[in-house]
Amino acid sequence: MIGSAHESPAIPSNISEEGKDFLRCCFARNPARRSTASELLNNKYVMAFKEEGERKGSEREKS
Repeated sequence: MIGSAHESPAIPSNISEEGKDFLRCCFARNPARRSTASELLNNKYVMAFKEEGERKGSEREKS
């Protein structure tokens, strides 16, 4: 569990800054500072994937 661990899990160095920020939001040890599920779903990193999926979906509909 994140809240009971002494350290947060390691964040991979090979991901984007947006990805690192997303993981930091997930791994905040203090529950009061940790993002909610709703906040995480609206995170810039997640929204980029959602937009990409929507764009690919509309491209398939045009085919």
